[in-house]
Amino acid sequence: NMGSALARAPDGEKPEVAPEAGARVVLHVYNVGTSRQTRLINSVLRPFGTGAFHCGVEVYGKEWSYSEIIRAPSAASVLTGIFESKPRRCKGHSYCESLDMGSTSMSETDLDFLLSMLRREWLVSEYNPLRKNCCHFCNDLCQRLGVGSIPRW
Repeated sequence: NMGSALARAPDGEKPEVAPEAGARVVLHVYNVGTSRQTRLINSVLRPFGTGAFHCGVEVYGKEWSYSEIIRAPSAASVLTGIFESKPRRCKGHSYCESLDMGSTSMSETDLDFLLSMLRREWLVSEYNPLRKNCCHFCNDLCQRLGVGSIPRW
């Protein structure tokens, strides 16, 4: 009997709920670039499910994204398009909004390992604005973090 496995609270009291484990995962959305024109165009196109947007995934206090621009000069990062930025502060884009994607049970150590694997899959040379871009990367990362897909625009 499944019901007997559930804890019951005394009448009139709410049952105890275990605190949520893991780290919050937040999708940060930006207007591409910093121009007023892009923000205006996006404000018109957004209700139709489109626009020129950049996005990044924040987890454990760092934001991760993908670009065709080499951001870090270290030898290990020359080929990858994955880069880290401060949450809601991605250089070259203007912050728009954040979407709470839920919680991941992945540890920070496991995230570091996952990112080291992803760096080999998300190369600068493979960036394509329509087929392999920051939104595709964020969707892949969110799925691997166990929080589902990002919204479709």
